[in-house]
Amino acid sequence: KLSEEIQRKYEVLTQLNEELDEKCVQIKEIELDKQKVEEKQANLKEFEAQLLSKQAEIEERTQETQKREELVKVKEEERRVKDEQADLEIEKRVATVKVEEEKLLKSQLKLKKEEEKIKSDSRELREKRKKLE
Repeated sequence: KLSEEIQRKYEVLTQLNEELDEKCVQIKEIELDKQKVEEKQANLKEFEAQLLSKQAEIEERTQETQKREELVKVKEEERRVKDEQADLEIEKRVATVKVEEEKLLKSQLKLKKEEEKIKSDSRELREKRKKLE
């Protein structure tokens, strides 16, 4: 009877030992899983840091590109204004030349009229001289 009791207790202890071994294996598996999760979290944080760095780099490049584009626009506008100023200067010179041409034409016309008057006066004087002779 005592031997049966010992046998039964031995079996219970053996079963408890097996359950304990299983629990230890499960705990080790959980610890390994936990370690893997922690590694993945660390990798994820590192990836997030790299991503933020890349985003900052992209933002910086975008700003540089926008500045370059703005500078190009400003330079194009400056060129356009200079071209307009040059066109206006040419128009001004052309207008000045036209005014001078008109003045010259008027002067030439006056001179021609005076020349005709002189010729006419000269004819008259010649005719009067002929009559007097």
